[in-house]
Amino acid sequence: MNEFKEILQQIGFSKYEVSLLIYLYKHRSASAEELAQNTEIPKTRVYDTMDQLVSKGFASVSNSRPRLFQARSPSIASQSFLQRRTKELEDTFKSLKLIMQEFVQKFQPLFLESNTTISPDELLFQFPTLEEAENRTISLIHGAQEEIRIFTNVFHWFEKVKEDLVIALERGITIQIIMQHEWKNPEIEELQKKYRKFEIKVAKGVQSKFRGTLIDGREVLFIIWASEPSLGSSEKKVFRPQFSSNSGIVSLFKNNFEYLWSLS
Repeated sequence: MNEFKEILQQIGFSKYEVSLLIYLYKHRSASAEELAQNTEIPKTRVYDTMDQLVSKGFASVSNSRPRLFQARSPSIASQSFLQRRTKELEDTFKSLKLIMQEFVQKFQPLFLESNTTISPDELLFQFPTLEEAENRTISLIHGAQEEIRIFTNVFHWFEKVKEDLVIALERGITIQIIMQHEWKNPEIEELQKKYRKFEIKVAKGVQSKFRGTLIDGREVLFIIWASEPSLGSSEKKVFRPQFSSNSGIVSLFKNNFEYLWSLS
């Protein structure tokens, strides 16, 4: 009997509907009172449940007194049920299709705007101080996987990153440095002799007001000088340091570095 219950439950019948249908399939017909007595379903619920089975096409009811309920042939009931469900599903699909069309019309512009519009914060991260930028530079150097490229006017800040560059070289990282002016430093010359992957070139005649570090062609940290130093001043005025992992911005610095490297 369990297999009969399982099939009816899979069709979508309730517990009461299953009990009443199985009883009716086993007996030719029955009144509400008989059904209540043999299925232990309250008589008031028998009427409600049988009305549902009649509307679904699985039972019929006589006009006699008392009313007699009878199960319809499973082959006929199944055809009627499938036709009705097909019509319901078609109507549901049509309604759902209209709703989804409205969904696309309303939400597609929002999706496109959020996925194609880039805010300034997504392009660049600005450091409040030069010290924080230099600390981040050291962190980037330690995180390099393949190469470190440094572009600078004169590498006066070498002492701040010397130990970190040596660690990177020991890890097999390639380091390339472009300076705008030749600068003799015994420690740098010693590194060039010791490490084949430590290269320095001088881009003579090139005047650019920025310095920075490229990491693996995916990240760049740079500082742009706002102006040349005023008379009697040894420091340049600078814009706040910037960091970016945006592929477009990184490629600008990468292409510029490679161009200057090829000319030097």
